[in-house]
Amino acid sequence: MKKIGIDAGGTLTKVAYEERGRLHVKTYPNHDMEKLLRWLAVLSPDAVLHITGGKSSHISSAAHKIHHVDEFRQSLPVHVT
Repeated sequence: MKKIGIDAGGTLTKVAYEERGRLHVKTYPNHDMEKLLRWLAVLSPDAVLHITGGKSSHISSAAHKIHHVDEFRQSLPVHVT
C-alpha cells in the first residue's frame, strides 16, 4: 500500500486502506495507538499516512511519511449572504 488514510478522533482512530483492489476500514480505541502504529509498520512500512482529526498530532512514526489533512478545509467556495 502506498497511501493509508487515518482519522484520529476523540475516542477512536479509524484507518482506511486499499489492498488488492478492496477498501478496508479498521478502528482502534485511542488508548491502543501504539498497537496501531506497530500494525502499520508491519503492514506497509513505506506508506504515506494521510492523517486528520483532533488527535492526529498524537500520531508520529519514523517509519512513515506523514501528510496532515485539514478535515475542515473547504474544497468549494462558500458564499454567505
